[in-house]
Amino acid sequence: MVIPLLMLGAVLTAAGSLFAYSITKNDIIEELENTAYTLKNLYDVDGGIYFKDNRAYCGGTAINNDLFIEKTRLISSTDTLDFTVFSGNIRVLTTLTDDEGSYVLGTSAPDIVAEKVLGGDKNFSDLNLTVNDAQYVAYYIPIYDTDNSIIGMIFTGMPLSSAKSNMVRSTIIFVLISAAVIFFAALASGVLSKHITDALHRISEFTAVVASGDFSASLPRKLLNKSDEIGELAKNSSQLSASLQKLVENDALTGLLNRRSAIKVLNECNTGSEDFCLMMGDIDNLKKINDTYGHLCGDAVLKGIAEIMLNHCAKNNASAVREVLPFC
Repeated sequence: MVIPLLMLGAVLTAAGSLFAYSITKNDIIEELENTAYTLKNLYDVDGGIYFKDNRAYCGGTAINNDLFIEKTRLISSTDTLDFTVFSGNIRVLTTLTDDEGSYVLGTSAPDIVAEKVLGGDKNFSDLNLTVNDAQYVAYYIPIYDTDNSIIGMIFTGMPLSSAKSNMVRSTIIFVLISAAVIFFAALASGVLSKHITDALHRISEFTAVVASGDFSASLPRKLLNKSDEIGELAKNSSQLSASLQKLVENDALTGLLNRRSAIKVLNECNTGSEDFCLMMGDIDNLKKINDTYGHLCGDAVLKGIAEIMLNHCAKNNASAVREVLPFC
């Protein structure tokens, strides 16, 4: 039970890890898209962005790059996001810096971005795009003029290393949770399996003893009181033992002990330290009853007398046996 569970858990964990990785990747893309539109909407409230001489304006006022950076901090839930506003294909506002820490204003977007967004009037995303000599998960949306022509773009991006860290972290968390669930499930299955196998082993030992002819064996009451299939098996085994004992040790007609049981009782008496008494008797004229009234009537007589003897023996710690004479 445990090994198949572990194998299934490993397969599900692997599949789930890929799914978690994919979900995290999609979440990052969705976050970049939402952040880009949030930035655009902030400027739309003030009249929208427009460009003049490769400078960005909003509501008749030039947008300062430092103020732009402050505004992006208000909408970004993480410090790992970068933003850029393009006039056409030229960066006029950006949080991107070069190796010396200077903002890369006046540089251009990759050609594929200009082709998809400026030329194709489409949003564009890429999971591994080279931006300012660094690898980014990038998202671009177009900026429209009043005549609905495209005049620029807004970029939001996350460094690829940060995005991979987020995806790997989510995957690791999923794997750890899955491993914990699988571990406790396997532990519970192991305990349950041992409980079942111990019960089956106990029933197997019991039936082996009964099969050897010893009907003194018994099953634990706790096992017999179980309400599941194991309990049913235990009850049936115990009932089978009782039925076999009656079949083997008792006379089928009268219920008295048979010759085999008589030998066992006499041997126990002979080896014991207490005195015992042996009484033998016969039924007078039983053959005449059989001949006159039939064997069914004779059997009824035997049963009636046997019942009287059994009742008497039950009150006096005695045993009643049929046809013991040939062994004495």
